Amino acid sequence: MRGKFNELALKKVSEQSNSFFILGDIGVHGMRELFLQYPNNIMNAGILEQSMVSFAAGLSRMGYIPCVHTIAPFLIERALDQLKIDFGYQNNRGNFVSVGGSYDYSALGCTHHCPADVSILSKIPNFEIFVPGRADEFEYSFNQSFANDRPSYFRLSEEENATKIDNFDAKPQIIRKNGSRALVMAVGPTLDRVLAACDHLEVDVGYLTTVIPVLTEFWMALDYEIIIFVEPLYRGTIESVIREALISEIVGWKSCSIGIPVSFVREYGSRNDLHEIVGLDATGINRQIKDFVRD
Repeated sequence: MRGKFNELALKKVSEQSNSFFILGDIGVHGMRELFLQYPNNIMNAGILEQSMVSFAAGLSRMGYIPCVHTIAPFLIERALDQLKIDFGYQNNRGNFVSVGGSYDYSALGCTHHCPADVSILSKIPNFEIFVPGRADEFEYSFNQSFANDRPSYFRLSEEENATKIDNFDAKPQIIRKNGSRALVMAVGPTLDRVLAACDHLEVDVGYLTTVIPVLTEFWMALDYEIIIFVEPLYRGTIESVIREALISEIVGWKSCSIGIPVSFVREYGSRNDLHEIVGLDATGINRQIKDFVRD
């Protein structure tokens, strides 16, 4: 998805001269054309995450459309106060594009892991949050939200779904129906693994990439006994966001979550190795779905 981001950045600056991209010492080579063609619309701030978020807020107040890009733990956890005050509280427009997902940088250990980013940002009012599973899904949401009047977060991963959603509009939807009383809701880049895990299970499968804003009418209309969220985040993150949005409503379904345990993943290996360790590979997802449905 990072290649698509580089392409979109150049396109945005060529179309909207008030666009400004700020890099946190990552993705610089991929943005070389933007540096060459529009040197006044991009900068590498280096490892100064708090400063570059506040700088982006200043740009926003001056009429620019800032976009900040670096690794998720450095962007979200290290610059949390600036995100909260300079963008959430001030409700400045701006875009924040992270890479690394929960543990895409699997070989670098916990300093480069960030399964908490969506949970953290979901507690800051005014933020939009997107977890696309493919480059084309990121492009759609980025184009829709780039120049709006809110801060927007786009969580990119090195893992992309092979499954393409026809007529994608960033809204939650049901993509496989078996007439089941149970719905398994895949979030972003978990979709291929969820589909594989559900191949021989009598469950419906849904897909979600927009975390906030919550489309309440979609959730209110669902007629299931149980909804199981499968998320590439700390487990319970998406479930909590949706439950909070529906707190004043009555729904007929109970819910549960399959995700990353709230603990440090100390093991090393490939991303797929870590999926297996935390139970987010297809086999682990299948086992947990059966346990939830059986209960």
